[in-house]
Amino acid sequence: VEDDDSWKGSGQARLLSGAFGATAGNTSRSAYIIDGSNEWHAFSYSMHRSHLAEVDELMIATGLETPDGDEPITTYNIAVKQPHAYLNRFKRNDAVEDAVLRIFGVDLKGCFFGRDRGHEVLLLLQNVSLAPDSYHKDICDDEWPGHKGITVLTYPHDTWEPAWHGHLELGNDKIGALAALAPLSSRSLIFDGCIQHRATNPTADALPAQAPAMVSHYFR
Repeated sequence: VEDDDSWKGSGQARLLSGAFGATAGNTSRSAYIIDGSNEWHAFSYSMHRSHLAEVDELMIATGLETPDGDEPITTYNIAVKQPHAYLNRFKRNDAVEDAVLRIFGVDLKGCFFGRDRGHEVLLLLQNVSLAPDSYHKDICDDEWPGHKGITVLTYPHDTWEPAWHGHLELGNDKIGALAALAPLSSRSLIFDGCIQHRATNPTADALPAQAPAMVSHYFR
């Protein structure tokens, strides 16, 4: 991990690079960590919280139950409304645009969603009672030939203690976690879509939201 002295935004940015367990060609991949309040994260925070406030308690509660014969639930996904407004705001952040071009060789002006309509931007909810997530890739190079897939995560937490766990792990099933990134408040992550990763569940005592009326007690 090394500081990115060329980061033009507020807060701190760091670069994490390596093969992350990949063996084919030993290609180096990158994960970009942005910590600190900035215009982009503030917009994302507001978007997360507004959607979380609309989540139906009963829907979440039944989502925790796994019907007989069904695959165990590892995460609960909510499609974000107006995803293109989210993408356009991401593109307009000058500091992010500069960093993504330098590190990933991606011009944000040409970015588009690489998944089916309705699944472009998701609010992902983790709970201590959910089944463990498995290592997976998102949009890797071979999915869109000639394009570069990147994954963007932001965390809408008001506070987070590393002892609550819930880290994003980068690695694979054979080697395990090669890096673990805590879901700290005011943190955004941008990483190569070819890097295998998985979400991990927080502990039962995790309390990241200062405004409990807006957040379901089923998910923290």
